[in-house]
Amino acid sequence: MEQELTRLALSEDPQSILAMPGAGAAELERAALEAATRWRRFAVAGATPSQARVAHVAHRGFHLLSPSGYGTGRPGRIPLAARA
Repeated sequence: MEQELTRLALSEDPQSILAMPGAGAAELERAALEAATRWRRFAVAGATPSQARVAHVAHRGFHLLSPSGYGTGRPGRIPLAARA
């Protein structure tokens, strides 16, 4: 999880953040939403209060990475036009 959080913080490329080079937009969106769910689950079940704060930020970051999380194309996000 630490590597995933580091990639989220340091990169603007969805393929790099999700460690899925060459993946299509649909795969990236699915992976981003799965990561958001994983971080949310960690935040509410078993995390210390300080870990939960970080996990909520990670959840939001991965949710915003997917087109369904923000709704418009922005640099560093999975483009809506590339969705199949």
